[in-house]
Amino acid sequence: MDKSWIDLPTRVSMEYLKGIDEFIEFAYSSRPEGSFISCPCRRCENIYSFSRQVVKDHLYSHGFFKKYKNWTNHGEPYSPLHCDGDNGKDKSNGDDMVGMIYEALGNPQLGTENNEQSTDDPQTGPDERTMNPTQRDVKLSNSHSQAVKVTQDLSFKYETWDACSNNCMLFRKENAKLDACAICNVSRWKSNDGEGHVKQKAAKQIRYFPLKPTLQRWFMSTEISEQMRWHADGRTNDGVSRHPVDSPTWKDFDQRHKSFSNDSRNVRLGLASDGFNPFGSAHIAHSTWPVVLIPYNLPPWMCMKQPFFILSVLIDGPKGLGDKIDVYLQPLIEELLELWNEGVPTFDASTNQMFQLHVALLWTINDFPAFANLSGWSTKGEYACPVCNKNTVSCWLKYGRKHAYMGHRRFLPNGHKFRKDKVSFDGKRELRDKPRLLSGTELLNQLDSEGILTQYRMEDLKEREERPNQN
Repeated sequence: MDKSWIDLPTRVSMEYLKGIDEFIEFAYSSRPEGSFISCPCRRCENIYSFSRQVVKDHLYSHGFFKKYKNWTNHGEPYSPLHCDGDNGKDKSNGDDMVGMIYEALGNPQLGTENNEQSTDDPQTGPDERTMNPTQRDVKLSNSHSQAVKVTQDLSFKYETWDACSNNCMLFRKENAKLDACAICNVSRWKSNDGEGHVKQKAAKQIRYFPLKPTLQRWFMSTEISEQMRWHADGRTNDGVSRHPVDSPTWKDFDQRHKSFSNDSRNVRLGLASDGFNPFGSAHIAHSTWPVVLIPYNLPPWMCMKQPFFILSVLIDGPKGLGDKIDVYLQPLIEELLELWNEGVPTFDASTNQMFQLHVALLWTINDFPAFANLSGWSTKGEYACPVCNKNTVSCWLKYGRKHAYMGHRRFLPNGHKFRKDKVSFDGKRELRDKPRLLSGTELLNQLDSEGILTQYRMEDLKEREERPNQN
């Protein structure tokens, strides 16, 4: 079927409108007329489903999702072709990702056959090898446990641990068999049978998705493994800031850790987290916290797309975590430390060789309240500014009953007229320089004053800062 109309620059051409009609007819060729289909417009991108007329209206108004040229969501057989973003033409993808899936299902030949070139016979119709796998005698899983076994063979798995309902600890490792929290002594279980009998059902849980299998799967794809080196080999280095790779933080990190930056395949991550109400109702108070990792090795048009967001931790509600989110981040921190220090053996499909993959977490992405939870620095009260730190200038508004912060003039250039303007501000001149960024050792010293860190970790960080050119 001709799909060249998808790339037309305008949606008012008759060829485009005719293509939309042909697509709708194709999508409903094997479906009941009144059924819903996923909408492939540029806004929905097959995430939402609507009736025939609504999908048609969306495609007329918003345009067709250009990357969707293998209409598998609408009944077209799978084809190992993908759209090349550089020239808009299809090219063969040599990655046997489909074959890997069928191998896990116990039928490796099927995946291989589907990747072979079609040899259609005009007398007998399409070659059986090009048919959608669902049209052949493919044995699907007969039970949930069998399906879970397949996903585990593909490394699509997660760990589930019980947690204290007061967010004090996780019941894992040496605490895995405890029936009550070792800190607050609250029961691990909850009673829900209405008769006072305690059932063995956890009061709260956390789901952790291991990071290593995800990164290893990415490098099994030739295209993705090549793009993971984009920050070093593919970007335009002209001094314009287009990507975090152009930031001073990234450059300073590369200078400090030469052995890490020498291999451009090593992964730099950002961490984002916030609470949300999955029920979508203001009448239900609930706060579930996902923790998502973003791989910044990839170019801007890939790293912020949903397929490359890594769900790392999913923390149950119903209450918010507050400053105790660090309890739930323990498994992630442990794996990140392992990936930083030791790495993991990984196969690079683009070079057809193994290498030791290392990972670094460069920063977090969050709003100001979530920043307080993740960093441990309170973003409210007398010392709310994390940049000014203990030198934050604040005053209490008697009638407003809140703090106001008046030290912002110190960020102005020296000699700026506002620095000496007492009348327009708080009646004082501002002669201080802008605050300097604290080093990692200074920040950890502040945390250690609360008994959070051990002396060993302090000495380890100090040693790293004294040897900036080593990993």
